[in-house]
Amino acid sequence: MVWGVSLGLGLGIVVMVLGLALQGRHEDVANRLSRFGSESLTLEEREMSVPFIERILLPMLRRLAGAVYRLKLAPDGRSITGKPIEYFKTTNRYRDLAISPDGRRIFISTDDHGVTQGDDNKRSNTLANPGAILEFTYVPPAVAARQR
Repeated sequence: MVWGVSLGLGLGIVVMVLGLALQGRHEDVANRLSRFGSESLTLEEREMSVPFIERILLPMLRRLAGAVYRLKLAPDGRSITGKPIEYFKTTNRYRDLAISPDGRRIFISTDDHGVTQGDDNKRSNTLANPGAILEFTYVPPAVAARQR
């Protein structure tokens, strides 16, 4: 139960961080409106005609589905500093994770079907490890640098 809450909270924080990071990537409004011809709908009306789940949630979840993100807490313990660091990216849909007591092995369960983002950053219906438990070993950056 604790991991589920932690994972949910972590995903919520990742969503906020990514939303803020991607905020400046919007196109010129006039350019976007010109794609829709001479209809009298405003950009907001056009975008709001697409259901929220298709407009926001599904694209975001497809992008985040097959990776684990590490976020660094600020000294106050209430906010995040820096950018999220992506680990263990695969063409899967991750469901839950567990960490071994030593903090080095990470076990991740995957969905047995669904849509995610492939290695080519395009939508994919083919999962690399459907319905599996994956095991990854975390190697801290300092240790990895010494091993090279």
